[in-house]
Amino acid sequence: MKKNVLICLERLDIGGVETFVLNQATVLLSKGHTVVILAKKGLYTEKLEQKGAICIDFTFTLESNFDIEKTKQIQEIIRKYEINEVHINQFPCILSAMPASILSKVPYIAYSHSIISGTYEWFMSTFDIYNYIFRYYFMNAYKIVAITQYAKNEIIKKFQIHENMIEIINNSIDFKETDMIRIQKKNNKKKFLLISRLSKEKEKSLYNGVELFNAYQKKVKDANLAIIGDGDYKEILQNYIEEEKIKNVEFKGVSTDILKDMNDYDIVIGLDRCILEAIAMKKISIIIGYKELKGIITLNNIEEASIENFSGNNLLIKSKEQIIEELINYTDDEIEKIVEENYRFTKKRFDAQINYDVFTKNDKFKKKYEDIDILKYILKQQEKMDILIEQIKNKNSCIELYKKQIIEKENCISSLKIEKVESERLQEVYKQELQKIYGSKRWKYTSQIAKMVNKIRRLKG
Repeated sequence: MKKNVLICLERLDIGGVETFVLNQATVLLSKGHTVVILAKKGLYTEKLEQKGAICIDFTFTLESNFDIEKTKQIQEIIRKYEINEVHINQFPCILSAMPASILSKVPYIAYSHSIISGTYEWFMSTFDIYNYIFRYYFMNAYKIVAITQYAKNEIIKKFQIHENMIEIINNSIDFKETDMIRIQKKNNKKKFLLISRLSKEKEKSLYNGVELFNAYQKKVKDANLAIIGDGDYKEILQNYIEEEKIKNVEFKGVSTDILKDMNDYDIVIGLDRCILEAIAMKKISIIIGYKELKGIITLNNIEEASIENFSGNNLLIKSKEQIIEELINYTDDEIEKIVEENYRFTKKRFDAQINYDVFTKNDKFKKKYEDIDILKYILKQQEKMDILIEQIKNKNSCIELYKKQIIEKENCISSLKIEKVESERLQEVYKQELQKIYGSKRWKYTSQIAKMVNKIRRLKG
């Protein structure tokens, strides 16, 4: 039986979650399932639509309560497309996608893509609702997917979820696609590619990558670095490169086809998903780490690195000098051996067609939602509160309008008062001027002449 799957995430731009969804949707579609995706439009939207996905431009709001209006919208989407499974990939989606699933009596899969320490704490300290909704979210999921062992451990520790409820499904890649795209070239160890979101949270890793290249370029003068990605940290990074006089660095902006772009480079430096993609494209891959450099991926460390999704969180620190020495000393044959061994390992462990096949299975949903009546009650109370808040806003608007009208009337009265005072002042001035005229010698002389003229007229008459 085919599934109608609804996948929820924040946006369809470049990123680990987004590429996870891209590959997951590709596998589901290839098996004949219907895939509907709720997310802000992005670079992957057109690509997913070409594959057959239905992409709905949708904004998930992040606040301190359930989003009732968006919950109703998702319920309508579930009804319209006869959805029988909802995938909630990111935490901001919980506030509307989870209640919509529960109220529609449709099972949902709860994901944790979190690999950065402190993510849950940030949500709970910034938005109070997450202090109780996280555990509810995991407890009521008919399946929980963590992308690493670390992510699984956090769920168990923080929310007292039994480990048997959580399945680890690593980020995977469609090797059919990489095998078609890949162009074999000699690796000259000169063309570096850094792939990352250029944001504050990636600051340390970005500097690690740029500084590694800078040190390498001092030994290999004609080496160059391309940076693919964008974000609000771009200008700061550009200024740093200019100040440090680092040569041969080019910012390429965002890309809609990272895999094809990799064909033009020898060495890929980055984190997480892009390392997996680089290995699949048979490139020398260097994990730059969230805090410290972690080194070149080889058969000696690839298994350990893969456990934490190639983030490097569980790898030993390596200095840039160590990495550069290893890189320079590799012979052509050694490079060939490294990339081939890495490729074979990842293809065996991270083939999306195999790993994501779990999502195509029609598991019979038996689990009953816990405390569904409580959720209904919370939503009902919140709806009443939202109505009350709206009424208060309307009343406040009316009061503000009334105040404005009063001020306008007062201004009008003040204007009339000013006009009256001015009129009285002008009348007084006019009166004084007349008195001056009447009291002047010229007026008296003119009056005497007028009297004489009138007297003569009377005598003649």
